[in-house]
Formats: sequence, structure tokens, C-alpha cells
Amino acid sequence: MACKSMTWDGMMLVLDSCYDFCDRVGREPYFYITGSDPILHRDFWRLAEELHARGAKWCIMGNPFHLTEEVCRRMRELSAASTSSALTAPPPPRTTCSASPAASTKRCVLPAASSAAACGWRL
Repeated sequence: MACKSMTWDGMMLVLDSCYDFCDRVGREPYFYITGSDPILHRDFWRLAEELHARGAKWCIMGNPFHLTEEVCRRMRELSAASTSSALTAPPPPRTTCSASPAASTKRCVLPAASSAAACGWRL
């Protein structure tokens, strides 16, 4: 089965609907851009530029394995508030995981974390 992604027109329809709704209820919109790694969507940067042009508050949520300092800086320039990590898939080989001796949890350090930290974000 082919993977479907939202079209640009679909994104604009959702964005306009959100603004209309927020206007009616007196709220300011805040957009969470989600999906495995939203940065990889063909229109991600176009959407980021649109959100910035509208003065929107927004962030990404997903498996941000493609965050680099350059990507984080560009997102920050386009008014992204933060990035949130949802580690729902096995980490790629470049991820370093170490077992915590005091607990049965694992602490995973993503290369993306240092890039996000360079822009003032915490993963």
C-alpha cells in the first residue's frame, strides 16, 4: 500500500480552518506538525514559511532523526517554538543508548539532540 501524504491544498484548507475556528472561539492557534519525520515531507519548508508569514506558533513532533544544526537554525528563523521527540520506532544505528544502572530504563542520546540544543531547544 502506497503511503499518502497531505497535499499543499489540503494543508492550506486545514490551516485556514484552524484560523477560522480560533477566531470564532477567541483563541490563538498553535500548530504541532507531526508524522514520523515531518521534515521529510516535500512541502515541509513551504509550510514552515507559510506559518512564519502568518505569525503562527508551531513546533514539530515526531522521530526527528534528520535534525541538524542547519535544519534547527532554519526552523528557528521561521519561528518554530520547539521540537519534540516521539521515539516510537527503533532508533537508527547512529543513536547511542546506554542502560541506566539505577533504573530499568534506557537513556537514548540522539545526534539530533545536540543540534536542537545548539538552537536552544530540548528534545
